[in-house]
Amino acid sequence: MKEKWIRAYVRGNIFMKDAVRKVLVDRKGASTVEYVAVLAGAAALGGVILTTVKGGVGKSLTDKIKNIVSGIGK
Repeated sequence: MKEKWIRAYVRGNIFMKDAVRKVLVDRKGASTVEYVAVLAGAAALGGVILTTVKGGVGKSLTDKIKNIVSGIGK
């Protein structure tokens, strides 16, 4: 009986080691995860910029840029 438990333990241990090795070595899908992370970062940056432009800081910044651009030809 004890021998069966030892065999089961060894099989389970080998199975877990193989599973962990596959996860650490296999890079399948890694480029998709990186792509999603870049898109999420771009969306977050766009949200920050949009919030800034719609607020009071955005209006004063827009006015300064307009003044600089209109003063270039004079």
